Amino acid sequence: PDVVMRAANELWAAEDLLPAEERSLQRALRRAFGGTYFAAACFKFIYDSLQMVGPFVLKELLGYLHQCKVDNITSGGGCDQKVGFAWVGVLLVSNILQTIVLHQYFHRCFRSGMRLNAAAVGLIYSKSLRIAGPGKTA
Repeated sequence: PDVVMRAANELWAAEDLLPAEERSLQRALRRAFGGTYFAAACFKFIYDSLQMVGPFVLKELLGYLHQCKVDNITSGGGCDQKVGFAWVGVLLVSNILQTIVLHQYFHRCFRSGMRLNAAAVGLIYSKSLRIAGPGKTA
């Protein structure tokens, strides 16, 4: 929490130097924690790309099995099992990578969401301590 508040306070101090109408809490928080969200977006892109691999590989595997059946009926020969196992291996590796990448995506999103929450609460709390209320003497 200390590191999160330090980063948020430093970036808000830089925003505080700007004129009042140009200050932006959103910009300060984006500068503090935007890198983590960008990394999460990259993981999400990789995951979505891997989602497209599964149907393609499954189509190729089914085509291979169909061709094996046709070859077996017409010529009486068998199929090379190595090719079939290779397609199954590609499908397995793709699904394992999807799981790993999705885990990283959610981990980064949840972690940066908690940091954003802590930073926003800390900035608002520190601001409330500086404001003189009706019960305080200025």
